[in-house]
Amino acid sequence: MEPSYIIEQIGTRVIDYGTIGNKKLAKFICDELGLNGRNIDKVEPWALCCQ
Repeated sequence: MEPSYIIEQIGTRVIDYGTIGNKKLAKFICDELGLNGRNIDKVEPWALCCQ
């Protein structure tokens, strides 16, 4: 997935700590990976890495 696509989806390039963009990025990642409060503990940490 291209960074430009993610920027388009979350609506901002600013993802610094404490910004709304940071929260939007986290939600985008969780949505894309199908993560929620019920299944997050079942995911192995290495499964969340990216290159």
